[in-house]
Amino acid sequence: MTPLRQKMIDLMTFRQFSPKTHQAYLHSVSLLSRAYHRSPEHISTQEIKDWLIQTANERKWSDSTVHQMYNGLKFCYQQVLEWPDHLAGILLPKRAQKIPDLLTQREVGAILQATTNIKHLTLLSVCYACGLRVSEVVALTPQSIDPDRHLIMIRQSKGKKDRPVPLPDSALIQLRHYWRHYRPEPYRFLSNHKNRPLSISSAQKLYTQAKRHRRHHQIRRDP
Repeated sequence: MTPLRQKMIDLMTFRQFSPKTHQAYLHSVSLLSRAYHRSPEHISTQEIKDWLIQTANERKWSDSTVHQMYNGLKFCYQQVLEWPDHLAGILLPKRAQKIPDLLTQREVGAILQATTNIKHLTLLSVCYACGLRVSEVVALTPQSIDPDRHLIMIRQSKGKKDRPVPLPDSALIQLRHYWRHYRPEPYRFLSNHKNRPLSISSAQKLYTQAKRHRRHHQIRRDP
């Protein structure tokens, strides 16, 4: 491992960056270095610009991928190497303005009705009823839930902030029903690996499958 890579890791660890950010930032610097067969300290601003444009066009990177790559390089040059002006003049593509896929209450109800697995139904019910992020709902523990005050305590969420979230009666009833059947510990939603929470990607697949199942039944009912 090069001293620069180790310094990046040390600083990201100190700043408490997520594992995904570690991986993304190191990957961007590694790609640049391999392209020129040189350490980043010996790559000019113009070379970085040329590489970013050429590689983005060749690999058909999305605007979010280009921004992610740039942010990794920015961290390396501005925070680690302490060269604040090294990326000056590099322009980035505009981020696409996407309208969120918002569901109506009726659509949410239809998706939940199409979900027959108790675990999956409970996860989706809590996620929708409480307005939680997927990463938050899969990280829930018994200690996260305060049934007496009808609250869910989200610990160290986005921005490393704790926040209380109201827990509606419907979601609490579903959680209790689920608990009587499975009694999951130490996380409310476990993966197939013992003592590990369900992964974010697995939870997202549950939602996709529920939507597909609901549409399939809707099509069969329609004349």
